[in-house]
Amino acid sequence: MSEHKKTYFTTDGFKPPVWFSGLTFGGRWNGWEVPYFTKAVALEIVAQMPDHLRYSEDIDAFVYNDLEATGDEDCNEYFFGEDINGEKYYSIGGCSWCWDEVYEEKEDE
Repeated sequence: MSEHKKTYFTTDGFKPPVWFSGLTFGGRWNGWEVPYFTKAVALEIVAQMPDHLRYSEDIDAFVYNDLEATGDEDCNEYFFGEDINGEKYYSIGGCSWCWDEVYEEKEDE
């Protein structure tokens, strides 16, 4: 993969806002960030939305289902890990969620 930077991300789905540390390669989906998270951070995201997101050890992937929105319990979105510099990262919601990069200088706002 190309050059990346470590930063923090949030999405409007979390009330109050929660920041998650991750990597960005500058890629965007529909204008939104495409973040990559370690497994530990991805599990923190799971803790924020346990009714919709879970980790499956069997396939080493995070599985998302919004039954309320889809009406279909078999309509899952899978986020598999990618090896980046010897560590596995998961692009949770990378090409379907509205992630924003949060800059450290905005922490006091």
